[in-house]
Amino acid sequence: MPFYKYKAVDSAGTAVEGTLQARDAREASEALKAKNLRVRMLSEANSAAANAQPPRPAPVARPTTRPEPIIQTAAARPPIPSARQVINVPVAPAPVVHNTRLFTDKDLYILFTQLNTLSTSGINAVQAFQDVSTRVPRSDYRASLQDIAARAAEGRSIASVMEEYPMLYPPHVVGLVRAGEVAGFLPDAFATIFEQADANRRFKRWFTWLGWIAIACILCIPPTKMLTNATLIAWDKQEQAGGAFGFSAWQILGDAIKEELASGLLPKQLLGIAAVILFILWYNRSMALRPLRHKLALYTPGVARRAKFESLGFFSYALGMVSKAGIPPQRAWEMATASMPNLSVRDRMETSAKTMTESTKLSDVLYRSRAIPKEFAPMVQTGEMTGDVAGQLLEISRSQMEEYRLQDKASKVRVGCWMFLVMAITSMAIIGIFYGDFMMRLMQKILKTD
Repeated sequence: MPFYKYKAVDSAGTAVEGTLQARDAREASEALKAKNLRVRMLSEANSAAANAQPPRPAPVARPTTRPEPIIQTAAARPPIPSARQVINVPVAPAPVVHNTRLFTDKDLYILFTQLNTLSTSGINAVQAFQDVSTRVPRSDYRASLQDIAARAAEGRSIASVMEEYPMLYPPHVVGLVRAGEVAGFLPDAFATIFEQADANRRFKRWFTWLGWIAIACILCIPPTKMLTNATLIAWDKQEQAGGAFGFSAWQILGDAIKEELASGLLPKQLLGIAAVILFILWYNRSMALRPLRHKLALYTPGVARRAKFESLGFFSYALGMVSKAGIPPQRAWEMATASMPNLSVRDRMETSAKTMTESTKLSDVLYRSRAIPKEFAPMVQTGEMTGDVAGQLLEISRSQMEEYRLQDKASKVRVGCWMFLVMAITSMAIIGIFYGDFMMRLMQKILKTD
C-alpha cells in the first residue's frame, strides 16, 4: 500500500504533520478525520526508489573452446519517480450552533461543582459528563452533556463541542475548559468555573432585589397620579355640596380612574412602564448585546474594578497553568486570553498580542498590554531568568484573584449606595412633579372659589 504525507491541525489548533499508509487517498483522509484532525494537505509520498526497476545482471559466460563474445549489458534505466498526487481536501464546515435557553450562574455553579467532584475523584471526563447528564433538570443541558460525552468518547475536544452551545456555555467557560484539556488541569478548571459562577450568582442576587425595588417605585406612578386626581375631584364635590362630605371614597376613586381613562394617560403610562421593564429584561439577556454590556460594565461606578480584576485574575491563572505545562508563550497567551470573562478586556488583550511571536518574551507583552500591575512585571522577568515563569504567574494570579474577591465585596456596598441614591433622587423628582402639579391645580381651585 502507498504512503501519504499529510499536514493537519488538531482540536487544540496545533499544527501536525506526518506519514501514514493507506490503500488510497480517501482512506487516508478518513483515517485522519477519525483522529480528530482537520486535514490541510495530503499527498502521496512513495519513494522514487520503491518504483524503480532494478538493473538486470549480465549473463554469466560459460567456458568453451571458442572465445565467447563480450556481451555489453544495457545500462539500467533511471528510476521513474512516481507522480505526485495532491488532493484538495475540503475545509471542515463551521460547527453547528444549537439554540437553547440562556444559562444562569446557578446552572453553571451546580453543573461544574459536580464535574469537579467527579473528575477529582478519578472518573474520566466522558463518564463524568454522562453521569451528570442524568441529574440535570434542564432538558437542553441534559442534551448538551450527552452530546459532549458521546463526541469526547470519539476523540473530540470537550471545548469544541461546548462552542456549539453558546447559550449554555459562555466564552470564558469554553476557553478555560480548552486550556484545562490541553495543559492537563481540567479538574482545577472546573473548580475555578463554579467558584466564579457562585460569586456572580450572589453578586447578581443583590441587583435582583434592588431591581424589584426600582420596578415597584415605577409602578407607583399611576396610582399616585390617580390619588392626586381623586383628591381634586373630592374638593370639587365637597365645594358643590356646600362643604358637606356626602359621598364615598370608592366613588371618588372610581371617578378618578374614569378621568384617567378618558384622558388616555393611564394606558400610555402602563405601556411605557411595561416597555421599560421588557427592554431591561431583553438588554440583560440578549446575546447580541453581550459585548456592549461588558464594555459598559468597565465604565459603571461600583462595578468597573470588579469586572477588570475578575478578567485579569482569570487571565493570569490560565496563563500560569498553561505555561507550567510547557505551552509556547504565543499559544499560552491565546488560550489565557480566551478564558477572560469580560469580552471588552479580552479584545484589548488580543489586540496587544497581534505582534507576538514564538520568541517574544511574556514579560514584554505583559508590560505592554498592562495585563498585570507594573510592579508585578519584574516578577515575570525573574521567572524568565530562572526558568520559573509559571510559578511567578501563579503567584501573580493568587494576588489578582484575592483583589477580585475584595472588589466583589466592595462592589456590593458601592452598587447598593449608588442604586439607593438614584432611586432617592428619582422618587423625589416624581413626588415633586406630582405634588407640584397637585398644589398648582389646588391653588387654582381655591382662588376660583374665592
